[in-house]
Amino acid sequence: MRPLVVDLDGTLIRTDLLYESANHHIAKSPFQIFNLIAWASKSKAYLKSALAAKYNIHVESLPYNEDLLRWLRSEKAESGRTIVLATASHHKLVEAIAEHLQIFDAVFATNDNLNLKGTKKRNLLVEKFGEKGFDYIGDCEADLPVWQSAEEAYIVSSSESFIKKVQQQCNVIDVFQSRQKSYLASLAKALRPYQWVKNVLLFLPLLGSHLYGDLSLVIAVAMAFAMFSLTASSVYLLNDLIDVNDDRHHHRKRKRPFASGAISLLDGWLIWPCLLGIAFLLAFLLLPPAFMLALGAYYSLTLTYSLFLKRRPLVDVISLAALYTLRIIAGAAATGIVPSFWLLAFSMFVFLSLAFVKRFSELYAAKKKNKGKKLRGRGYSQDDLELVSTMGITSAYMSILVLALYIQDPNTINTYASPKLIWFACPLMLYWVSRIWLITHRGHMHDDPIVFALKDKASWVTLFSFLAVFGVARFGGNQLILGLSMVGVLVAIATVVYLSGHLLRKANRNSAGFQIAALYGLFAIIATTANIGTQALVITIYTGSYAVTLSILAGTAVGLPIKYILDKLYIFKFKAKNLAHDSNLFFLYAFMSLFTTALFWGTEYLFHWLFHTDAMRYLGGVIGLMAGYTLKYSLDKRFVFVDKSPASQEK
Repeated sequence: MRPLVVDLDGTLIRTDLLYESANHHIAKSPFQIFNLIAWASKSKAYLKSALAAKYNIHVESLPYNEDLLRWLRSEKAESGRTIVLATASHHKLVEAIAEHLQIFDAVFATNDNLNLKGTKKRNLLVEKFGEKGFDYIGDCEADLPVWQSAEEAYIVSSSESFIKKVQQQCNVIDVFQSRQKSYLASLAKALRPYQWVKNVLLFLPLLGSHLYGDLSLVIAVAMAFAMFSLTASSVYLLNDLIDVNDDRHHHRKRKRPFASGAISLLDGWLIWPCLLGIAFLLAFLLLPPAFMLALGAYYSLTLTYSLFLKRRPLVDVISLAALYTLRIIAGAAATGIVPSFWLLAFSMFVFLSLAFVKRFSELYAAKKKNKGKKLRGRGYSQDDLELVSTMGITSAYMSILVLALYIQDPNTINTYASPKLIWFACPLMLYWVSRIWLITHRGHMHDDPIVFALKDKASWVTLFSFLAVFGVARFGGNQLILGLSMVGVLVAIATVVYLSGHLLRKANRNSAGFQIAALYGLFAIIATTANIGTQALVITIYTGSYAVTLSILAGTAVGLPIKYILDKLYIFKFKAKNLAHDSNLFFLYAFMSLFTTALFWGTEYLFHWLFHTDAMRYLGGVIGLMAGYTLKYSLDKRFVFVDKSPASQEK
């Protein structure tokens, strides 16, 4: 039986050992990049030898192609086939991998004088086994000469065009996928766009100064948000490159794109400087110099944290808290607003607490898995758990003390209509931070508390309640009611879309179900808008004693037919036989709408009776309509749009 020759980089492992060793060298000391240039100028073989001498490879955590590895093991076990590892990586590193896997009968690799790649690899294999005397598994253009001299070719690739090219020239037997996700999906994951939500902090100075009505300031902060997001993504890429070995030993982080081999380390080193350059160029052209300084400070601190500070206990968490606070300072710099002392103090303490949450969750996970006393890549040990918890909880409660003191500030008293109402924000914060730490102590906290908060319903409820308290304190009276009405409309619309989607997904868990859910929510919004708009028009034209009743009737008369036509054509895709049949359908549809209408009228009248304002009456109508529409879908499906033809009955 012919020997089976296997390539390593990009084939057996989803990475390249040259990039791995170079990445390790630069991450350890960034200025060593000049050594790489000097070594590469001599020869590629010399570069690989110099890097291999300084790189302690972690063979057990490399991103192996598990499908290929299982197949190789089965070939070895079932037929006793000779398996050879032939690679352009340096022999010192390759032999360590071969020793770890224990499936190779021979190893051919690059040495100090020979870079075993392409035709050089082909010549060596032909010399050892003869022309067509071996089978070969490879992954790239450099392997074409080797495949051409092999009897059978096996490809590791996800590129259809490359696979076709090899099939035209070689005897391809089988193809193994090189990656499980698309490259763009992996890149998007590496950029971590969900982390951009942290940059919402840039808007806080604008909100705190109550200048959110100034469109130019809003645009300035929006641009600053985009630039911070680009900078943050460049930092995440660099941080993942530096931490790639530590991430591979982490229960969750090992799935990150660089750690798992979904994205080449070389690509990472090319992409992050581009993102950073674009962000700073836009900052230079579009925003004040002070913002560029703040952006530079943020990047410098982040880079210093990634390279050095994250391994220094206490300094690391203070740095993390400072990075959050720097976002607030940058938001102020983008608009020229002087940041509030209270805002900066509050943010420093609350984010310091979240930084301690992050470290505690990592320590807890390491302790649970019995991974030694020390936390890998950090300056803490498991003995620090209690102290980390104490400092984090203390910081959290300090932030609430700052919030309480803010209420007594003379500027607060002058700015807010009812400043004492801010006291209600204190128990909300007490609940939230205490709950965060309770969950953390139970070992259920994500190692990034911001990610946890984004997925946590209680955190969202607390946030909206917190904002509502400040809204009540700031505006009071009719302005508040109008504001809450607008918020209520948005929440109600979002609720009906969610509930509709939930009901339909339950009944039909396929792509068509999701499309129907989206359309049903959209049609509910259209009909509701038509209804409320008609009411507003009637109220404007007629202001007599029956204005409210007349406007509700008119709104129903407009909204109901619109909803009927849209539901019939696009949701249930039902075609009436004739005009009489259509009239009967509409009558039945309207009868089912009595449930919707009763709920809608009752809620609207209730809100009108309670608040005596048009804004709150409209809000009650919207809530009633949304709840009614959610119920009405199931009623219409069961009783109205039903095909009673004999053919359908036979089915």
